[in-house]
Amino acid sequence: MRILTRRDHSVIELRRKLRQRQVETTLIDQVITECRRLNYLDDDRFAKGLIRYSKRKGYGPLHVRQDFSRRGLTGTAVEHMLSEAYSEEEERRIARKVGLKKLSSIRESDPSKRREKLYRFLSSRGFSKAAIADTLHDVVRPSNN
Repeated sequence: MRILTRRDHSVIELRRKLRQRQVETTLIDQVITECRRLNYLDDDRFAKGLIRYSKRKGYGPLHVRQDFSRRGLTGTAVEHMLSEAYSEEEERRIARKVGLKKLSSIRESDPSKRREKLYRFLSSRGFSKAAIADTLHDVVRPSNN
């Protein structure tokens, strides 16, 4: 119970944590079944919360997909949630917002180096090449240098 009181977990995360504590497999299965029955574990709720958190923190869909995979969330339901949460317009909006904020902290005077730094930053945040290209076009202009 202590594991679940701190934050939501996926079923696979909880299973891993219980294995690390050397809990027997049959007991793990019983615990997970009971936690699902009591609605303490819900992968859909967990995934939606992770998407909201990631968007608020300025991460793109590629980062979230990788995070999902690491936490054991894969499949068509997860892909559907991602596509609903990150439309092309929404991804570009988030990338632009994050890009503008980052651009203000880049102290490079050379415009091409500013673009490169911003590109690397947005790429590391999990934005698509199209969203990054649009952001660079919108926010890195001679008047912004």
